[in-house]
Amino acid sequence: MASGTITSAMTGDYGLQVKWTSEPDIATNTSKVTVKVYVLYPSINISSRTGCYTTINGSKVEFKTSAIKDEYKGSKLLTTRTVTVQHDEDGTKSIKIVAYFPIYLKSESLGWIYEKKASGTAVLDDIPRASTISSAGIS
Repeated sequence: MASGTITSAMTGDYGLQVKWTSEPDIATNTSKVTVKVYVLYPSINISSRTGCYTTINGSKVEFKTSAIKDEYKGSKLLTTRTVTVQHDEDGTKSIKIVAYFPIYLKSESLGWIYEKKASGTAVLDDIPRASTISSAGIS
């Protein structure tokens, strides 16, 4: 099982983080990829948000978040999404993951913070493929 973390740049003590895992299926040459998106350090109240999205391997899905109360001082899970990804013929696969969260908060030192975006590449475990067997020269 492959896994990884993609974190946006922190601005005004806020960030966006993606944690992903993948489980390969040798028989189908696919992997089930699960992505969890977190907002980091939401130390003030944030009302519910629309216009949030994740993109996994080119497939974009929008989602809405509920309000985030200031009791979440470390991280808050925004959404979880699972997709099945087809590997290349040789069993390898890397995919692009993007998460977007509109924040619209005012920071005393930074002014308005409008959005957070985390993006990166996930390299999935290789899936072994059967070799081609040739019968040439056998009689």
